[in-house]
Amino acid sequence: MGNWAFAVQTISRETPVAVAGYSVTAYWLGLTIGRLSMGQLMKQIGAIRMIDGSLALLTTGLVIWWLLPNQLWSLPLIGFSLAVIFPTTIWLMPRRVPGAMVPAAIGFLSSMGSVGAVSIPTGVGWIAEKVGLAVVPMVMMPLAVVMVILHRWLVRNAPVSVAEQ
Repeated sequence: MGNWAFAVQTISRETPVAVAGYSVTAYWLGLTIGRLSMGQLMKQIGAIRMIDGSLALLTTGLVIWWLLPNQLWSLPLIGFSLAVIFPTTIWLMPRRVPGAMVPAAIGFLSSMGSVGAVSIPTGVGWIAEKVGLAVVPMVMMPLAVVMVILHRWLVRNAPVSVAEQ
């Protein structure tokens, strides 16, 4: 998101540079606030519900960014919602796999995160080059849906104890 948001805003949507800069800064601020507040949130609502809520906020933020291009609050909402997903997934891993597999599972999860960090912006760039930058918010929607499907699959097939949810 942070890689493409400024280009989408300035080139595709012709948002003034200063406004686009502030909105991308707000994205990173949302991500920071999300990371700083996630511990308290997790204590109150649990890890599973926190990821559920984050994915719902992410989807909402992406729809708003896609359909309402001339507003500034979708990017901080997207940043806030993305903040908790990876760290919470890492936190849940020892509760989902046998103890002996935890280091390998976290290593695999981190590796897949790195693969996604490289391949998703590249793939989005290829699509944007062919279709145009305006498609970037729309291309993010299927990725959010895949995250929802994978999360719900994990909840169903690799459950954690009720006390730790």
